[in-house]
Amino acid sequence: MSKVDITLRSEKADRWNEATDELDDRLGYRPSQPEALGIILASWDDEHGGL
Repeated sequence: MSKVDITLRSEKADRWNEATDELDDRLGYRPSQPEALGIILASWDDEHGGL
């Protein structure tokens, strides 16, 4: 199992916080960071057919 650590700064960190705020509003709870990323990646796959 691989592990990747990422640090976001400045505008990218702000955008991440905006995205997780949107997920909080939609889901009714704030997802963990791994869960939020999973939701965002699944959405990307649905809209763009994967990477």
